[in-house]
Amino acid sequence: MLVSEVRDRSPLLLRWLLVGVGALVLAGAAPAASLLPSEKLALAGIQASAARGQIDPATAAKDRTLVDRAAVQIATLPPARAQLIAAQLDQVAAQSSRLSTPRALTLFGQLQANELWFRTKSPPADKTDITDVQGVVYRYFPGRGFEFHPLANASALDNAASAKDTAAVQTLAQALIARGIAQGGGAIAWEYEFDYAGGRAPWLSGMAQAVFAQAFARASKLLGDASLMTEARAAFRAIPGRLVQQLPEGPWIKLYGFNKAVVLNAQLQTIVSLGEYAGAAEDSAASALASQLEQTTLTDLPRFDSGYWTYYQLPHTFSPLDYQQFVVSLLQKLAPQNPAFGAAATRFDGYDTQPPAFRLGDSAPGTVKLWLSKPASLLVDALGASKRVSLGFGWHTLSWKLPKTAGIWAVHIAATDWAGNTASLDALPLVRVSDVVAGRRASTRVATPASLAQPSFTVGVQLPDPTKAPLAAREHLTTLQVGVQWLGESSPDPAVVASLQQLAAKSRLVVELQPQQLPSDDSGRAALAADVTTLVQQVPGIQDVLLGPVPAPAAAKTYLEALGAIDDAVKPAAPTVRVGAEVDGNTAPQTLLNTYARDIRNEGWTTPPFDELAVRPAAVSAAGVWAVGDYAKLVAAATKAFGTAVPVLWDGVTALPGLADADQATAYTTLLQTASCQPQTEGVLFATLVDGSDTTGFYASDGTAKASATTLKPVLASAARGSLVACPGLSTPATTSALTFPSDLSSGVQVGCVRDCLYLLTLDDPTGTPVLAARGALTGGAAPATVQLPAATVPPGTYTLTLRLVT
Repeated sequence: MLVSEVRDRSPLLLRWLLVGVGALVLAGAAPAASLLPSEKLALAGIQASAARGQIDPATAAKDRTLVDRAAVQIATLPPARAQLIAAQLDQVAAQSSRLSTPRALTLFGQLQANELWFRTKSPPADKTDITDVQGVVYRYFPGRGFEFHPLANASALDNAASAKDTAAVQTLAQALIARGIAQGGGAIAWEYEFDYAGGRAPWLSGMAQAVFAQAFARASKLLGDASLMTEARAAFRAIPGRLVQQLPEGPWIKLYGFNKAVVLNAQLQTIVSLGEYAGAAEDSAASALASQLEQTTLTDLPRFDSGYWTYYQLPHTFSPLDYQQFVVSLLQKLAPQNPAFGAAATRFDGYDTQPPAFRLGDSAPGTVKLWLSKPASLLVDALGASKRVSLGFGWHTLSWKLPKTAGIWAVHIAATDWAGNTASLDALPLVRVSDVVAGRRASTRVATPASLAQPSFTVGVQLPDPTKAPLAAREHLTTLQVGVQWLGESSPDPAVVASLQQLAAKSRLVVELQPQQLPSDDSGRAALAADVTTLVQQVPGIQDVLLGPVPAPAAAKTYLEALGAIDDAVKPAAPTVRVGAEVDGNTAPQTLLNTYARDIRNEGWTTPPFDELAVRPAAVSAAGVWAVGDYAKLVAAATKAFGTAVPVLWDGVTALPGLADADQATAYTTLLQTASCQPQTEGVLFATLVDGSDTTGFYASDGTAKASATTLKPVLASAARGSLVACPGLSTPATTSALTFPSDLSSGVQVGCVRDCLYLLTLDDPTGTPVLAARGALTGGAAPATVQLPAATVPPGTYTLTLRLVT
């Protein structure tokens, strides 16, 4: 090989090489003590291997020339290049006692590739690949040089076979066969000849072996060469046992034969490669192993999902961006075998465009405690300066040395993840209070309190019977949906009003009006509107009024006219009550929205006669239906239909029938996490509280809590408080559910938050300088808490109490 390469070079290169060889011959005649230690070992290894008959005389002579030339380059090349040649020679020396024919071919071919490159070129970028005249791939590693890389070579052969490049396949296949190491039992393996991640050379990779089996099988099919299929079978035989580890869930491929790393992309690639190889070679053992690996992967796949980014390796090593994208491509290849792979591919692919998510925690003065959903670079602005820090997933505390003078300083944080997605938030300010001078306690001038808000995310259930309300409360289902029949009267039944008032004393209500027949004339619509208006006046706890059932497209006009009459009458009497139109996500929802939009235009309405869409979602996504995961489709369709975004209430939510209890809990948790991060979604109302014909409730038919109910109870509470999940790219303003400023500082501020929140309360002098400060955390939806400033005496004067909140 060396001669052919020299002949392809210029005459100048040939003369340089001849001079070099002459110098090396002279060096070879020098006393042994003048040799480098690695040179001495390498030459001794060549001599021993030749004596054993493993290297023929011509090859031994060529290899000695390569060793001697390496020694000259170490002495003459610039240091950065010379050090890499030295590393390569050290690698040959380390293997000198076991220079079998294929191992010598690998090591000296690699040494030659490095000598040719670094003779005239500087070190390239990490993971740069080069090839020799046979197409053998060498990959660059900083500090080591170019290394024979089994996986890269297997991939090169596989790609050439896929491209039907017969010449390249024939040449590379024979070159790789020559470098294969016999393993016993008819197995052949391709070694990594360098130390890596604690593993000593030589070592094997189960993933690389699987790709070799796939590549040789493709090459055999392309060339019609049965001997290459024999090589494919030999490559596979190296995997079972030695290169497979047993997890509690089942077998997992060893990416690195020297350790037990559980790496996702290696497992997925092995499944893909063994699946193709097994089909081509009709290898039942490979087919069985691929199936077992697939089942283990399906079980463990959720463990590789942080919810915001993938893990490269268990338990918590995050994937670089290119590996995450590689995993997505592999999952897409496996999706036809199992839809769970397709769902994971869609989810993981979304992480490439998903901004980072934050949580803020209670922290000491001069610090900000924050949780980050995935690794990111943060630009933090505070105290008039910016600093950039790189942080991983999880909780972190940022700290500052505060100025000696009193003041208050805003903190703004912007994060950029590895894919370039950005998100930002404002934390509570940093505060240093002024020294308090002794004096009498002053009264305070209090600004008008902020407006109070209702909970921003509803979590509830349809109530089939008022007597079941305590079960809902026990499960933290704080909103109850109740059906109210309308028989044409203009005022509600007093018994119905009394029942609703009892429920409203402890819960928020969603009332679904259920007309026996939709009114089709003005008098009928007026009676319906009057009935509903009286109802919301007498039961202040009603939060939403829905009109059911979902109309057929032909009846949409009549339905909208009735809904418009209700909206016109209810709003003056109860402005906060939301009026909702219903949509069935299981039955042509797009058609119904388009019909609503057409009828609204025909009626001349400039805005829809409703405040929200109550959408009954399909249990799973499918063509022509909308599940909770199809929120983007729903919002896009509604915005196009009505010219504006319309809030969504997921109504009548259920799981797939027949799910095991634990799977139902998982399905409902995932659904709530998904819905919580949908900006236009107002909440989730589950269809079933107690099992009957539908067994997707929280309680068994006898009223006992199912195991899923216990699991879901804290999940439901967290969802209602807005703390179930940190939503990428979303910043929800903190709002108060209660707020009372005191007339005297000793009374404290009474404050409640809709969502979990952090507060900063300051007493500021007329210049805006904080004199006293208190900070802490409040639980969303809880009873108002008393926030007290530190006990201290302040000089007489007028001060401002300022309450700052962040979710």
